[in-house]
Amino acid sequence: MLNQLVRYAQKHAQRSGVQCEPGFTVRHIRWALLMSLEKNTASVVEIGDTQKKKNRGKEFKACPDLTQPELKRLGAGARHFLADTTEVVALLSKDPDDPKLRAKHDYFVSLLEEASGEMPVLGGIAEQLRDEETVESLRRQLKDKGAKSTDKVTFLVDGEFPIESSQWHDWWREFRSRISASADDSLGQQAVDLVSGQTVEPAATHPKITGLADVGGIAMGDVLISFKQPSFRSYGLMQSANAAVSEETAYAYAGALNHLIEHSEKLSHTRVVCWFADRAGEPVEAPDLIKGLHSADFSFLEEFEDDDYHSMPPEARDFLSSPKTGGNFDWSDARYYALTLSGAGGRVMIRDWMEGQFEDLARAVEAWFADLRIIHRREERFARRPKFNAVLGSLFDDLDKVPASFESQLWRVALRADRLPESAAARAMQKVRSDILKDNRARHELMGLLKAYLIRQGDQSMKPRVNPDHPEPAYHCGRLMAVLADLQREALGEVGAGVVQRFYPAASSTPKLVMGRLIRLSQFHLEKIPLERKGLRVWYENRVAEILARIGDEFPNALDPPQQSAFALGYYQEKANRGRKLESEQPSNEEE
Repeated sequence: MLNQLVRYAQKHAQRSGVQCEPGFTVRHIRWALLMSLEKNTASVVEIGDTQKKKNRGKEFKACPDLTQPELKRLGAGARHFLADTTEVVALLSKDPDDPKLRAKHDYFVSLLEEASGEMPVLGGIAEQLRDEETVESLRRQLKDKGAKSTDKVTFLVDGEFPIESSQWHDWWREFRSRISASADDSLGQQAVDLVSGQTVEPAATHPKITGLADVGGIAMGDVLISFKQPSFRSYGLMQSANAAVSEETAYAYAGALNHLIEHSEKLSHTRVVCWFADRAGEPVEAPDLIKGLHSADFSFLEEFEDDDYHSMPPEARDFLSSPKTGGNFDWSDARYYALTLSGAGGRVMIRDWMEGQFEDLARAVEAWFADLRIIHRREERFARRPKFNAVLGSLFDDLDKVPASFESQLWRVALRADRLPESAAARAMQKVRSDILKDNRARHELMGLLKAYLIRQGDQSMKPRVNPDHPEPAYHCGRLMAVLADLQREALGEVGAGVVQRFYPAASSTPKLVMGRLIRLSQFHLEKIPLERKGLRVWYENRVAEILARIGDEFPNALDPPQQSAFALGYYQEKANRGRKLESEQPSNEEE
């Protein structure tokens, strides 16, 4: 996994803006201080996407960055360079005269003065930040514009951002090397880099991974590799030496993860990052099927035309057949990489890691939506393709209650075309039974899950709509239950607790005990249908007889979980099919 992340960083560094050089990082900065050196005045402007309610700011690809240990080595008051918080740069604080805050501000300005030998414009900025009136003006403007003390700020001089210039880079590299030379917390040993295989001095600490605050992480970032407690150390190795990588490797994997997380998809408790590459690690512009799987939206595919169901197979077939039809890329050479992440206690949690052929991913996504495909509960069309979180939400009343382990397991099922876990089928069955007994409307996601569960158990006869030729008697018992329930409603109207509320639990688990009784009860209901509706009575008699013929000589004694799922699907599909069948198959009184 680390190897693939480092390869991603190396291959995407220039193309996608991944920052993997030690001492540099990607930052979003919301505010810029306009420093007009000729007029000796300064003003504030908001940068980034100012139309958004929550503006993250403008992205800068190569911002100077110091780790916490480096700041510690520099001593009290040490701060970053060129970009920092409004509190440090403009003293935006309840107490701008706080000595500790003043020390940070002075250190920030001193770095600008020191770097001005390489980039003279920084000297002019430092001079203005030494001026109390200028700083007071900036502080007031920032406050009026609603800036927070933790917001990041940088400089804009004559239309250009000094932070985007490369003039200061060499000075910054030399500055950091002086910090390292004075370090007294070096691990002081050599080890084999886990990724490169070269002998290196392991990085004592690794860069923070950001962007996981909404899935258990913390805002300041989480650590992927760190060994703080003695119980997790091996052979007396300290800090990150237990998983030795060089500083360059650490910054590479961290840069890759930070870039990927920024463009990731959020499930309920985890984030999923993915990328595509060929066998040599070169980036591949493949359709992002993982994003489509999460959002159930494939509108980014030019050839794809939406419909009520949004079927997946057409575009998947286009991908797989592209080498044969003159496509520009041989998909058989493309691979996907998917990582499921969350945060916990300041650490990055790797929930799952998957990689494989792009072809296999396309087939898995196709299978996921094909297996979930189900007839709409009331109309002659298929239900819309469900988003992944909608499937999760159907199993748990609140997405916050979804266990992270269960979420990751179901995500793996979708990406790898694995069998659905028994726990998912059991929970779906429980929810379906509750909806039926409460006479709630059926949820397509749950019915689709039961169908997918059976198909992946080997039931290839289970179709999106009712299948009169299905070989499983339990399935037809469910169909019969639906017909008998409708017959009671036709005969008696709404009666409160009908045959479904009274007998569904027993019928769906031990049909032999109750189905015979329901058949006898149906004769009473048939007699209640008025003579002028004789055609309807005949239709019900024929329907019951046809289903009984499918069940066989006797009702099943007891149903196991897969058979109970088949019973529920038979009940649902027969109910969804009832309106069309009544209209097309019921003989009219005139025909008689």
